[in-house]
Parts: sequence; C-alpha cells; structure tokens
Amino acid sequence: MVPESAPNPAADRGGGLLALAMVLPLCAGLALLAAVNLWTPCLPGWDGAYYFVQVRGLLQGGSLPLPDFPGLFLGLAGLAKILALGMDVRRAIVEAVRWTDTLLPLLILLPAFLLVRDFSRGEPTGRRAPAALLVGLLAVASGSPLTMAGGMIKNGAALPFSLLYAYALDRSLRDPGVRGGAVALLCLLASSFTHASALALNLLFTVALGLARLRAPGGTSGPLLGGLLASGLMALLLFRLDPERGARFLEALLRPGTLFALPTSAALAMPSWWTGTLLGLLGLVALGIRPRRVRPGERPLLAAATVTTLALCFPLLREDVLERTALVSFVPGLVPAAYLSSRHRLGPALLAPVALLGLLHGLLAVKTLRLTGLQAPALAELEDLRGFLPQGRNLVMVHQRLRWWASWSLGIPFNCSAGRALAARRDHDSLLLLEEAGSGAFGAEPARLSPDPGGTLRDGGLLRGASFTVLKEGRYFRLSRLDGPP
Repeated sequence: MVPESAPNPAADRGGGLLALAMVLPLCAGLALLAAVNLWTPCLPGWDGAYYFVQVRGLLQGGSLPLPDFPGLFLGLAGLAKILALGMDVRRAIVEAVRWTDTLLPLLILLPAFLLVRDFSRGEPTGRRAPAALLVGLLAVASGSPLTMAGGMIKNGAALPFSLLYAYALDRSLRDPGVRGGAVALLCLLASSFTHASALALNLLFTVALGLARLRAPGGTSGPLLGGLLASGLMALLLFRLDPERGARFLEALLRPGTLFALPTSAALAMPSWWTGTLLGLLGLVALGIRPRRVRPGERPLLAAATVTTLALCFPLLREDVLERTALVSFVPGLVPAAYLSSRHRLGPALLAPVALLGLLHGLLAVKTLRLTGLQAPALAELEDLRGFLPQGRNLVMVHQRLRWWASWSLGIPFNCSAGRALAARRDHDSLLLLEEAGSGAFGAEPARLSPDPGGTLRDGGLLRGASFTVLKEGRYFRLSRLDGPP
C-alpha cells in the first residue's frame, strides 16, 4: 500500500487565506458599485440616462440614435429584451443598465488575480494572499473604477477586457499558439468596440510591449508590427462607427503635440493621477531593485505596463486629456502592483499605502455620486411633463446636465445650444425650454437657476427679449414654449 501523505496545516491555512483575500475585494467592489447603481433612485451623474436613450433607440429603431461604439449597447439591448419578458420594457432597460454597470467592472479581478498567480510562482505562499488582497482592492474598490460608475459605464465595461488583452497578448507572445492569440484578439475587439479610451490604452500598451520585446534578447519586430496593424484596423473602424471621435483620434495620432500644454498644478488635484503615478513609480522600483529577479519572459510585460501607466499620467498632457487618461492608468498599473507585491518581501508594505489612498478615494467617490444624482421626486416630475407637451414635432432647449434625462423622460429631441435650436425651429412645430425651477433636483449639487429664460444655456443671451408661455412649473422644473422671436 502507498502511505497517505500527511496533511499540511500550513498549506491549508495559506489556501484559505488566499481564498479570503480574493473574496474580500469582490465583495467590497460589489457593495460599493451596488451602493451607486442599485441603492439609489436614479443612476448618478449627468450622463447616466444616456445609456437608457441609446438602448431604447436600439430596441425601437434597430440602430443607435447617436453615433457611438456599439459593443456595450448591443449587449445591453439583448439583456433588456430578456428582462422585458417579465417586466415593462422601460423598466427592463433601466435594470439592464444598472446591473451591467454593477457586475461587469468586477470582471477585471480575473486578469488581476491571474497576474498575481503567475508572478508568485516559486515564491513563498504567504505572499499570495496580501498580493491578491491589495491588487484586488485597487482593481475594483479604488477611486478610479468607482468614479466611472453611473455616468461612464462604457469605460468601466471596457477596461476589464483591456487588462485581459494585455495579459493574453503577453502570454501568447511568450507561448505562441492559436488559443492564446484568439483570446487576445477577442479581448482587443471587446474592449476597443466599447470605448475610445480602451482603444487608446490598447494601442499604447501594444506599442510599448512591442518595443520592449524588440529590445529583449532574440526579439523581433513581429509583435510590434502586428499590434500596430491590429490597432490601425480598429482606428479605421472607429471612423466608420463614430466619425467625430475618429477625427479626434486621428488628429491625436498625426499631431500628438496638440495633446500637450504648459505644466500646471491641475494634476495634483486629481486623486486618479496620484494613484496611477505611484503605481508607475512602483513599476520603476520593481525594475530597478534586484533586476536579476525579474525573469526574462516577464521583463517586457512589466516594462510595457510601467511605461504605459506613466505615459497616461504624464503631467504635460492637456488638463482635459489628463483627466481621462489618468482615470484609466490604474489598469496597466495593476501589472507592477501584482509583480512587486508577489515577488518582493517588502512589496505588500510598499503597495499598501497606494491601495489605502485608492480605497479612500473610492469611498469619497461613492459618497459624492450618491449625493449628487437625480432624485426620485425630480425624475417623477420630469416624466409627468410628458402630459404637457404640445401636439406635433417638439424640440426642447435644455442645460447640458439635464439633456439625457430630458430625452429619456420626454422622448423628444433636445439641443443645449439656443443658437442651434433657433436655427432648427422651422423644422419643428414647437420650440420648448426646460429649466430648473428650484433646488434639490440633483441632491446636494447646486441648481442651475437664472432670472432670464434660457439664461443657463451656453448661449442663452440669444433668447433675451423672447416671449415664452409656461406650460407647467413644478417644484424642480419649468417647461415653457417659445412664442415670439428673440
């Protein structure tokens, strides 16, 4: 008989701690995202209803009302159709968006934990649990991913596939095969067809990884050229799907100088910039401290992710560009975070302050989103205004933060510019004006009030002297019809 091996209490205890370390970030991320999306009367932010409008248009007309990347909306429309079997279509759309934004961003934990597993091979088992816990919290419970909840759903949905693409691409290059290449390609398509920031992130990482492998012993230009070709095809498809974004993307590629500006202190006020920058610096530490411990096959991935993270946080980027790039910089930053915390004895101690900073930013982001979303009574009042719309074709002028909620609730086209609305007046039977009449519609966020009709619009001065008839005025909103020319 073969004697049974004696149980190893230390190994069992280590496995239990690792499982707990993986479950805790999942639960924390789920609770925080649910607090934003499910435990509030409406999706937070100004743009949450944008997804309702797009999915409704896709279900009713078979195409998106506004040009955009179709990936996420196709999935939302399919889910809404399934939910509509047991509820009203309007409610099905809302629930499909809410639950997708709550669950899909958690998928980023899969590549994050895979990175920890790969980097911790051959290392003491006691390092895996702290590494998984810290990297998991940064992936789903820090400020950057939580800031995207509600209003930037496409970003949050695309980024898990971007990290999966980075992981799968590196694995397929180290161990070539059809399976690995197919996974990388699918993740590239899934992320790039969901949001432009993911497309830019994929392109930047692909170039960085190609250059890193080119410098490696025995490296070739194949990965770089292949990645550039794939990204170029994605960019061409972007032109077809969304010409406006495609033009901006092409301008950034052909005239990169337009992305930069003189240095300011704006970056210092962005918590996401601090998180991304610190993760990038930890990557430099990992590459510089005991570099011989970096295994030859790991160096290109670690170097590419570090360079990508720091590039996204480059302080000379224009402020409006930096706000967006810094927000996604945590994604490649998870690579050096996983490496340092898994491979070095002091890695968890170095990563813990960054994770704590990210977690505090995440809690603040959730609190802010919950306090500033459209309130349930205001939404009900907005939907009641449908009964006061004039007969015929209507166009409503509305402030930017009300545009998508007005379109979703009233079901009519809108314009945030008085000049453009006046120019289109001949194509409509009635030109309407929707304004805030009192405070509290967006919770703690101050109301946009003006004594002059249309005064809150970007060019509301064009309406000075115009004659309006008030169709309905409630506690939060006032709906008026333009009678006489300005």
